[in-house]
Formats: sequence, C-alpha cells, structure tokens
Amino acid sequence: MIRLTHKYSNNNDLNLPFSLLLSYKDEDNFTVWKSIASTIGNLSSLLEYTDYFDQFKKYRLNLCSSIQNRIDWDATTNENPLVAMLRPIILTLVGKSGDQAIIDEAEKRFQQHINGNLIDPNIRPAVYVVVSHYGDENTQEELQKLYKTADINEEKVRLLTAMGQSLNPASIEKTLQFVFEGDNVRMQDAYIGFAGCASSRVGRDIVWKFLQKNWTKLVERFGESSVFLIYFVESCLSNFADEKLVSEIEPFFHSANTSTVTLAVKQVIETIQMRSNVLKRDSKAIEEYLSQQ
Repeated sequence: MIRLTHKYSNNNDLNLPFSLLLSYKDEDNFTVWKSIASTIGNLSSLLEYTDYFDQFKKYRLNLCSSIQNRIDWDATTNENPLVAMLRPIILTLVGKSGDQAIIDEAEKRFQQHINGNLIDPNIRPAVYVVVSHYGDENTQEELQKLYKTADINEEKVRLLTAMGQSLNPASIEKTLQFVFEGDNVRMQDAYIGFAGCASSRVGRDIVWKFLQKNWTKLVERFGESSVFLIYFVESCLSNFADEKLVSEIEPFFHSANTSTVTLAVKQVIETIQMRSNVLKRDSKAIEEYLSQQ
C-alpha cells in the first residue's frame, strides 16, 4: 500500500497519498515507516516548489506525532533492534519539519559530541542532518572537522550526507567546495556530498550552477565513461520541478557532448517535466487539502 502511495506521489492524483499516509499515523513498524519516509521525501522535494510548503511541514508533524511520542532520543534496555533503526528516521523527519524541541536537543547533543562526549552512532545521522539543516557556516566547519578526523567510512558517509542539507546558501557553497576541491573526499564518495546539497530547493539551484561551471573538471577527474558522472546528473537534477530548467539542462549537456550521461539527462528531463505537470494539475487541490488539516 505504501508503494502505491509512492507511485501516486509521482504521477497520479495526489489526494490519495495524503489521506492514505495519515491512516498509518499510529503504525510503529520500521519497514512501514521507512517507506513512509521515502514517500514524504518525494512529496517534500515536489512541494518545495509551492508557496504552501510550510503547511506541508505541519502535515508531516501531525503524521509523526504518535510515533514521536513513543520514541525517545535514547535507547531503552532490551530495546528491539528495529526501534533503534527507526529512531533516526523519525527524529530526522520531525526535526526537518520544524519541531523546535527536536532541533534544540539535536544542537545540544552535537555540542556535547564535538566537546568529546560522543553520541550514540545510531542517532548521529539525525543529529548531523538536523544541525546542518538549521546551522550556519560554523556548523558546517565543525562537520567538516569531524569528517576529516573520522576513522571509519560509515561515519564519513553520515557526515557527508548531512553537510549539504543546510538552508544557508553560503554553507551549501562551502560544502561543495569542500567536496570538490583538494583531496578532502574520496572521488567515489563525492556524489554523496553533492546529493546532500541538492536535497533542498535552494541547494538544487546552487548545485546546478556549480555543475555547469565545473562540468569539464568533473569529466577530466572521473573520465568520460565514468558511471559516477551519471550519479551526479541523477542525484543532483532529478528533483527539480520547474519545467523552465529543461531549457537550461538540455542545451548545456548537448553542448557538453558527454555521451555517458545522454540517457541519464533524457530521463532527468522527463522526470522534471512529469513533476512540473503534477504540480500544474494537483497543486490547488493539495493546498485545499492541507488547509483543512
């Protein structure tokens, strides 16, 4: 059923997934919430291109209110391992939806972490993403320091994923520079940092400009036949929902003449057009639905 919701969030009547998701409000199953979070992520990247995105964030908080009350920051004795896996999903979703208590607690724990009182690895993804989302350039610098000193790749990926998920344009640009310049980040992990930066509307625009400016360098660094070029295109451009971008993306890659990404660019353009059409068709109905919640 959740897969059906995800399908509808892409190309069908969007009234169905909103009401259907709320029917799972009292669910506590990890697998179900993992699917819900995926669908919410898809809807979020779409509704960022409306002027009622704040209403959708309130809807997200309502959706998570029941499960949030049952999952605290810290693990309990003999806790089900699936609950430990569910915790960062819920904390991240609620934090990015604007719950001030979650934001404050994430910031407190992050400060404790950088001062040597290390936090549970299971909740680090949530803490890193939330503090990055609302933090300033100093926050990004602290995340970069942690990245440089991390001794396992799993921790580096957590940090790299979170770094770019800021709402601060200057922080996003600094993250792109950190990922792209020098040898801070392994080549095969660079697209992860770019994808994090492209996880918001403001970040997507910045990443697209960065790709245009540095595409030749990317091709030189990875090689014209590298699959990583495809990853950059797909992860950085697929979530646009403004059809005007097609008139920029299409001629740019035609001129760049990088055959490896030809199919990926075509698919990205089709996705953007589809997402734009969904908004044209359903945006008014979605706004009316959210205003009644």
